[in-house]
Parts: sequence; C-alpha cells; structure tokens
Amino acid sequence: MNPFADWTQIDSILLDLDGTLLDLNFDIHFWFEYLPQVYSEKHNISHQQAQDIVRPMLNAEKGKLNWYCIDFW
Repeated sequence: MNPFADWTQIDSILLDLDGTLLDLNFDIHFWFEYLPQVYSEKHNISHQQAQDIVRPMLNAEKGKLNWYCIDFW
C-alpha cells in the first residue's frame, strides 16, 4: 500500500474535529459557558437561569446528532 495519497483522485476529506483539532476545553467552553450566555442574552434572563434551562436541554440531546448541531440550538 502506498503511504502517499493521490490527491488528484480525492474529492472530499472528513476531519474529526472533536478531540483532534479542538480539545475538550473548547467543548466545555462552548456548550456549558458560551451557549448559556447567548441564551441568557437572547431571552433577557440571568446567566444562572439560562444554565438551569439549557443544561436539561443538553442532557436530553446527549449522544444524539442534535447535541453537535449548532442550528438546533
């Protein structure tokens, strides 16, 4: 097997970003800090209230595609 790819024959490349290019600290910041912050601003509630609302929503979607879908949130 040739260890070098023939890039003229490749149409698409899929990269696993979770844990490869972005570390767990990014995930924690985005889902547990940034998302509640944006939710609180959008709904004009405190950050704590937003966390109390968003966490159960996150838990309900854990392990599903919606968890990773920015458009869903």
